[in-house]
Amino acid sequence: MLFSLSPPRHHPQRLSLLPRQPEQQQQQPHATKAATICRCAALASSSDASSSSRRFQFVRYGDSAPLQTTTICCDGLVPNASLQLTHWTNNETPEQFYADTSTEIAMNFVESSNNGAFDGGGAYEDALVLNNHYDTDGVLSCFALLEPEFALKHKQIFIEAAESGDFGEFSSEDGVKLDIALSSICDPLSSLCVTDDDELAYALAFEKVKALVERLNEDFGEKLWNEGYDQVLEAEKVFQRGNAKVREGCEVGDCRVENGGWLFIVSSSA
Repeated sequence: MLFSLSPPRHHPQRLSLLPRQPEQQQQQPHATKAATICRCAALASSSDASSSSRRFQFVRYGDSAPLQTTTICCDGLVPNASLQLTHWTNNETPEQFYADTSTEIAMNFVESSNNGAFDGGGAYEDALVLNNHYDTDGVLSCFALLEPEFALKHKQIFIEAAESGDFGEFSSEDGVKLDIALSSICDPLSSLCVTDDDELAYALAFEKVKALVERLNEDFGEKLWNEGYDQVLEAEKVFQRGNAKVREGCEVGDCRVENGGWLFIVSSSA
């Protein structure tokens, strides 16, 4: 069952059943951005024993990985990274870790390193984790490397949220909710959007991941996914009422009203 939530960056356009909402994002001043990112870095470096000693660094899209340090490109493609853990086209992710989402790839890497199936895991214990765009799969794959114990404990919802985010897939109720909550931070279609700065969005998301997962269906989480989840349910009703149809075509991502009903154009692989 496929329902789109919002258009992801650097991925094929997904569909939205509802009209675009006015942008209500509040731009944060540079001082606030710097303080938030520094706070995120401090949390990562001083975390408890369940955390790894890896650190995160956002790189601008198209930039290369920093030299003279061990790096892991997790989701996206960052040239010259020491290791790729990504499902993006033309990736060089080791076959033993490969999966549909970068989040599951990261989980496979962590599990293989923990159980000794991957002998080279020790070389990446202090690696710099890199990403160059903001989306749910990026957040959760990187977080899995920064907080592996927590991520493995919640492996299923991590993977389901990544599937929802990258494929517009209704993987599970909680997976869709977590995706919506994380996406809303940097989604101009959401009234909850707080920034269009991907680097700042990562810092904000990393601060929220644990609480979101543990309190997803409490007030804390619900206020972040309720608006988007209502749109998903409305999308389902449109199909159930027979007011939508899907047609294969070359205008992939097109969504319009035709003859009184919604028409979706998808590729043959959709």
